[in-house]
Amino acid sequence: MGAGWVDWRSFHGRTEIPLWDRLHYGGSDPFDPTSHQAHFSPLANIRAIHTPTLIIHGAADVGAPVEQSYLLYRALKDHGVETQLVLYPREPHGPSEYAHRLDILNRLRDWFARHLTA
Repeated sequence: MGAGWVDWRSFHGRTEIPLWDRLHYGGSDPFDPTSHQAHFSPLANIRAIHTPTLIIHGAADVGAPVEQSYLLYRALKDHGVETQLVLYPREPHGPSEYAHRLDILNRLRDWFARHLTA
C-alpha cells in the first residue's frame, strides 16, 4: 500500500483536503458512526485482511497523513498479518528523491518475489 487511507474519520481530521471524503461519499458526515466513511474504512474490516502487506509512505505527506499507515501497520500486526512499514523522510505524497524511488522499486520487487508464487 502506498500512502493510503484506512480510517476516514482520522483522515478527515488530519488531511489538507478535508472536503475530499465528503465529496466522495455524497456529503456523508465523517463523524457519524453509521456514515459511509465508518462503514467503508478498511480498519472497520481489519479482521478480514490476511494478505501480507508492504506499507510505503512519505513522512511529510499532508494529503494522505502518515498516521494512516501507522494505524494500518499496528492493526495488521495486532491481527497477526505479516506487514512491513517503510517511511521516507522529507517525502510528500509522491516520493521524488532518487534514492527513495530506487529503494521503493527494490522493495516492491523483493516483496513480490517473496509473496507471489508461480
